[in-house]
Amino acid sequence: MRKTSKKIEASSEQAAKQLWTRKNVAEFLGVSISKVRTLEGKLLHPDKRKGVNYFDPEAVKSYAEGIGYTRARSGTQSEGKLAARAFKMFSEGKNLREVVCALEIAPEKACELYEAWITPGLDQALQKRRQCVAAKAEA
Repeated sequence: MRKTSKKIEASSEQAAKQLWTRKNVAEFLGVSISKVRTLEGKLLHPDKRKGVNYFDPEAVKSYAEGIGYTRARSGTQSEGKLAARAFKMFSEGKNLREVVCALEIAPEKACELYEAWITPGLDQALQKRRQCVAAKAEA
């Protein structure tokens, strides 16, 4: 009987290896583990085994494609895509708080993007940013 229970545990562990934990899902989507928790039961439906939530990778990928997560697959969002999403939100009238929450970026990054968005010449904004970074590095 012990051999049977060990076989069941081994097959259960092997199946769990093919599934994703919250951490795997968060890394794939480029969000926090806390954000994954908020999606559970609503948009993502995990299987709970021995107190651990496991997600079907295909279901997570389908969810990501369905809502247009740009960070999915790469784990991080490129600077260009992040800027494009922020600029679009600013154009739609979203404020800095809304951009920070939606894109899950630091307020400083949102301010930097907003400054670039309102500046007539993006080159000037980038040059100003580089000067600020250089000044901070020297200090």
